Amino acid sequence: MYLCFNYRGKLFATTGFAIYEVGKQSELFKDTGFLGRIVMTAIRGKVGGFVGSPADLINVRMQNDTKLTLFETGHFTDNIGTHFLASVFVGGMATTTTQQIDVVKTIIMNSKPGEFNSIGVILRHIGKLGPIEFFKGFVSRFIRLGPF
Repeated sequence: MYLCFNYRGKLFATTGFAIYEVGKQSELFKDTGFLGRIVMTAIRGKVGGFVGSPADLINVRMQNDTKLTLFETGHFTDNIGTHFLASVFVGGMATTTTQQIDVVKTIIMNSKPGEFNSIGVILRHIGKLGPIEFFKGFVSRFIRLGPF
């Protein structure tokens, strides 16, 4: 909520400053004196309010949404498509983050006894394989973790 409030203020202020500066330098308000500055400030307030209103509306709606649950806000729908997309996303993230560890574990498990006796030997072996080797079997692992 603070971000929308802050965003509205910045929109209002920067728009207002820009209008005031342009108005100050224009020929229309050059020699109008105090009355001209009042008119220029009124225009600044109207345009700044117009530009800042969407952020203010978002702020009010967000304050009202804090009283509701996520599904009551209308931002989310509880249906099969939502659950499917969420599980595809989570399955993809889980596969991407754990695939490299699983490949290293498989290499160590398939090695001969004593072949990898230190972490340095393992790292050198993995360095020879290259980064693409870490994603060997990615599709089959994703299918296993995905919502299928």
